[in-house]
Amino acid sequence: MKFERILLFVWLAFSASGAIRNVYFDSQAAGSGDGSLDNPFRTLSAVSFPAIQAWVNAGDDVHLQLKRGSVFRENFTFSASGTAAHPIRLQDYGAGAKPIISGEAVFTGWSLAGFGGGATWRLAAPNRVFYLWLENQYLTKGTSAGTLSDGAWVWESGQLYLRYDAGNPDTLTLSVTGAVRPNALRLNTVGSLIVSNLIFTKTSSYAASVTDANDIQFDDTEWLECGSQLNLNRSVNIAFRACRFEGSYGNQMALIEGPQTSASFVFCLFANQFVPAALQILSAASVLVANCNFVSVSGTSVSSAATGAVSLANCILTGHAIQTNTSGSDPIKSTGSPILVQNSLILPNGYNPSKHMVNVTEIGRNLYQDPRYVSVNRESILSLATDDYENLDDWIVFANLAKAKGWRAVLALSKTDTLKPSDKTKMQAMIDQGHEIASHSRSHAFLTTALGCYLKYVGTGSNCLLTIQGNRLKTIVSGGNGGENLDINLLQGNVDTTSELVSTLDAPPAYTCRLATIYSHAVPSRLLETVTDLDIALAEQFLPYNVPAFWTNEIWLSKEDIQSAFTAENGGPYSCRSFFYPGGAFDDAVVSQVIAAGYLGARADETSPVFSHMENMDLYHIPVPQGTTYGYVLMLRFERNTEDTSPQSNGFTGANLAYSPNAYRHSRAGDFNGTNTCVFRDANADFNFVRRDWHFSGRFWLRGQTGAGTLFSFTNAATAARIEVNDQLAVNFVVRSNAAEIFRLSTPPAAVSPGQYQKISVQQLFDRWFIRVNDVVVATTTNTLRLPAATGQVYIGCAANPDDGQLGNFYNGLMDDVVVSNGTYYKTQGLADMLCQFGGMMCTVSHNESGIPREILRIFLDALADYSGNLKVMTLSDALAYLRSRGVLSADGRSLKRYDLGHHADYHLRADSPCVCAGDPAVLQGIPSLHDLDGTPITDANGNLLLPGSGIDMGAFVNRNIGYSAPRLTMAPLKGGQSPKLLLVGQLGIRYQIDFSPDLSLWNPLTNLLCTDNPMVIEDPTNTPIRFYRAVVSGN
Repeated sequence: MKFERILLFVWLAFSASGAIRNVYFDSQAAGSGDGSLDNPFRTLSAVSFPAIQAWVNAGDDVHLQLKRGSVFRENFTFSASGTAAHPIRLQDYGAGAKPIISGEAVFTGWSLAGFGGGATWRLAAPNRVFYLWLENQYLTKGTSAGTLSDGAWVWESGQLYLRYDAGNPDTLTLSVTGAVRPNALRLNTVGSLIVSNLIFTKTSSYAASVTDANDIQFDDTEWLECGSQLNLNRSVNIAFRACRFEGSYGNQMALIEGPQTSASFVFCLFANQFVPAALQILSAASVLVANCNFVSVSGTSVSSAATGAVSLANCILTGHAIQTNTSGSDPIKSTGSPILVQNSLILPNGYNPSKHMVNVTEIGRNLYQDPRYVSVNRESILSLATDDYENLDDWIVFANLAKAKGWRAVLALSKTDTLKPSDKTKMQAMIDQGHEIASHSRSHAFLTTALGCYLKYVGTGSNCLLTIQGNRLKTIVSGGNGGENLDINLLQGNVDTTSELVSTLDAPPAYTCRLATIYSHAVPSRLLETVTDLDIALAEQFLPYNVPAFWTNEIWLSKEDIQSAFTAENGGPYSCRSFFYPGGAFDDAVVSQVIAAGYLGARADETSPVFSHMENMDLYHIPVPQGTTYGYVLMLRFERNTEDTSPQSNGFTGANLAYSPNAYRHSRAGDFNGTNTCVFRDANADFNFVRRDWHFSGRFWLRGQTGAGTLFSFTNAATAARIEVNDQLAVNFVVRSNAAEIFRLSTPPAAVSPGQYQKISVQQLFDRWFIRVNDVVVATTTNTLRLPAATGQVYIGCAANPDDGQLGNFYNGLMDDVVVSNGTYYKTQGLADMLCQFGGMMCTVSHNESGIPREILRIFLDALADYSGNLKVMTLSDALAYLRSRGVLSADGRSLKRYDLGHHADYHLRADSPCVCAGDPAVLQGIPSLHDLDGTPITDANGNLLLPGSGIDMGAFVNRNIGYSAPRLTMAPLKGGQSPKLLLVGQLGIRYQIDFSPDLSLWNPLTNLLCTDNPMVIEDPTNTPIRFYRAVVSGN
């Protein structure tokens, strides 16, 4: 499929016959003014649009000039149209910051409200306030004036309330501004307008509203800190070039609607949006998005329902899902026509990496990896943690892999009062290597609510009075069949946990009992709250724990258990400094209890978007659902922790192992007989090799050289691929297309040995290919081959003939721990990128390391180590200590404030970025006078590309200093009677300047060449023998 450029805007040169009419505006002018340079208008509303339109109709060129440094707090409705020959210009003049059109109001005159916590201030504000800023810092909106937290605000019935405990903002000379106007600029039924070098900001709705307009071009314009940035409706040929859209708090950043609407966004930045979508297209005829960056977005970057053509080219989309409440969004999705995506880098949703692209047609060379920006000013912290005592052995595997990368890991330990001596020895050895043991509560309890159990009497008695006191549970039944009274010692071994008590209480026919939550099943039953004569016959009664005793057991005693069981790395007393509490989101009472117990902080299993900025000691947590972050989609786990030591059959057959999403578990390794056993998965299970990040691994016991055969294979239409061991005991990866071999990667002979288990893994990591045997790379190459998605069946243990579908080349031997994965590497980098683009966050990856195959963990950690952003990997306690050192703690030690976080990251590309020269210059060829966000010229007035070398970068910032190799001149072979020729090997669409030495003056007329073919043939116009000695070739 060919990618087509949708829009081409060509503004004609101004007519020499018309006059130039300049109208000047300065918000700081002394008087109302007359619009002249010496006496500019003070407000935008002072302009006369009938006069403007009359000038345009007379053939004049009209420039509305806004002085730099001006701030116009107005809703500017533009009511005149230019022509194709004479477009109206709305632009800047003078020196200083770009002129601003703002929807804000400035608030002064604060007085104490006399109610609410801390210092709550108020003033009269008759117009509703939608957003508020203090010293240009966005403030959180509260729910009511009397319940505001420090730094929050609310507008109620014409009064604006702000809680600011530091003092009166007026006295402290602090600027407080709020969004009160819906728009900064309105364009309705106008056309032929060029808007450049302006800023629209702090509006309650869309900063710019464009309706029923045509031929509007925005250059170097910024939309900052708004409810939403742009509404484009029923408008044709609207172009945005080198524009910034940053900071959106209401709806989508840019909304496009109207079936006839056509628009283009070229070299634009969409960043720091806290709304569901950056660019939302409800309907449109055509939308082109080229060389744009979408970074630090809450959810979806581009969402389309349009049936027209929507295309992305040369774009970079990273840092998705910076708010946890938008975790389910795909970065690109369409419910209309498929979105065409070409030569772009797209990382998945960092919070839920299974979310990536929906209804997208990929063409060109798209990338899925770290973009490698020059620097990311924001920092992020990642803690590698595993929860639960039961996962100890899996955590040790994970921690050892992390240690090889120079990182330390954390085990959050539950059941701290029942540790086995042998397990204590294992954990002490890990502590001695620098790893950390944290608390996960003593009984893995649901701390946010002290839930116990529900109990009801269902016998024939008239009532049943329950008493829990002195570690005994008793009931007295009135009436009934007799013998229904209970008297249970809660300290007895058969009822000393809540789950055991529930089983005991539920057994008699006269009672029903059930757990309130599975998290609290191991909590001691002696912790139940005292009750006296509670009638449990009327209704099911909830039996809670005694809260202080419950917290003491789960939080305080867990710390003592761990500290008494272990010694520190240096041999001194061990300090358990971190607490991971399960079973719920942030809870202030729990965290306060954790801090009081001497921990540095707590982390909950669930997430709360309120705290994603790491302003509190309750830490952000990333769950790792199977098949998402790690990305493995097919796994045969014949045996988990042990291996067969001999080729012993276990009754294995391939027929009962059709694909399912879960792992296959067998007591013995799978035994393949070399004639008819294999494993297959059905075609309806997604297995996509297109993104070039996949791996296959397993442990194999070959029965001699007769064990040679296919380990893994798949087919898709005319393409077939297989991983095999041949009869020379070499491992091959072979790809055939239309019966011809197009790729082969092979190890030397005897790379594997029969009669013993060996791990074999094959991996494609973008352009790199590896075959490993027992963790040693034995074959590697670089190749840009992209395998297709598997639409047929995937086989383990045999291959299907692509011509007739017959199975053959069966494997003979044992298989164990076979894993195939898709996207583990780029999905991991999506998570890291989400953290680093947002900044100031802390994340723990936990729980589902348990049981994850070692090869998946290795790729996961490789991807983290290779990520170029400002990601710090620390133990939880080290991370908390680091955050405290960089911030200011509240008096109670509960809250942390940081002020050193960079507001903007730097999205320029490093020299080693995969995005350098990876764009398609043909997308930009023909669009005149383009420049990137740095102002670097990209095309000339005729649309010719000005960049040298072999390509253009992805993204909005083009680095002219790296990656552009010089074009190459070579002599063409000469045959009898032919004129001499040179071949220019360069990039299609690039203009080259070629300077020849003086003795080649006959060629000098050919010094400004546009490469229209590759390679380009240059013929000597004089048809004389060529005297080619040397030439200087450079891009202009």
